[in-house]
This record gives sequence, structure tokens and C-alpha cells, in this order.
Amino acid sequence: MFVGYLVDILVDESAEAGPSLIKECILRFLSSKVDYVLCWMLEDKKLYQTLKEYGFIEREIDQNANGVYLIFDNKNIEATYIGDSRNWYITMGDSDVY
Repeated sequence: MFVGYLVDILVDESAEAGPSLIKECILRFLSSKVDYVLCWMLEDKKLYQTLKEYGFIEREIDQNANGVYLIFDNKNIEATYIGDSRNWYITMGDSDVY
């Protein structure tokens, strides 16, 4: 079984670059006979909807996954800023295991 990974999609969300890149990746995966493709994407990102339009579905997060966190200095960073996922960028590079 061959798995494709879409990772580190960081593009200008106001442009068509993201959807175009995703489409090209999917075409390359199909030509390489990949069985399925994994991608991590937060729901509030514009590309989340693009992935859904191309047939991606949500999968439950592994309940045994380990979390890593940082205690931040709330004198310099507002908790509301950190708590808003629109300010986040998440990637498979943040994991030891996909």
C-alpha cells in the first residue's frame, strides 16, 4: 500500500496558489498509483474546504497521541492570541509519527 503525504502547505490564502498546488499534488499521486493521501489541516484555513472539495475526509485524531506544549510568558503574548487557531500553522513535521 502506497501513502502520499501533503505537508507544509503554506501559501497566500487570498490567491489560487493553494488550490492549484493541491490539484497538482493529487494528479501526481494518482499517476504514481498512491492508494491514499494524508494531510493535516485546521478547519479555519481556506485550504481545508479545498481539500474537502477534492474528496478528503476528516479522520479522528489518535487518542494515544502525545502532546507537546510550551508555557508562554503572558506578559509578552496575549492568551487570546495563542488560543485562536487562526494564528496557528500545523504540520506533520511537528510529529515523530504520521
